[in-house]
Amino acid sequence: MRESETKTDRRTFLAGSAAVIGAAVIPNAVSYARILGANDRISLAHIGIGNRGQELDWIIAQHKIDKNVEMTAVCDLWNMRRDRAVKENTKYYGRAPRAFEYLEEIDGRGR
Repeated sequence: MRESETKTDRRTFLAGSAAVIGAAVIPNAVSYARILGANDRISLAHIGIGNRGQELDWIIAQHKIDKNVEMTAVCDLWNMRRDRAVKENTKYYGRAPRAFEYLEEIDGRGR
């Protein structure tokens, strides 16, 4: 019998197929384990954004990748400071944080 005419039984075929499929799936499964979810991110609300607050925003932004942290809300009574903080944090993170005038609005209790 020539080599090209040999028959492969079902068990051998399935075992070989499973090995090939497994080799293709494992790299994808490993890469999914490295994806950080929303529960892995530290989400901060910055309350009271004066001159020192601007510096704090910058310091936090320096750790956005290695600590997976993001400023997602800013709060200040003065709209000028709020608007400036939204603009700066948008530059740091690529999306605007939510802006609040009063502390009570952040957690949804209202004023």
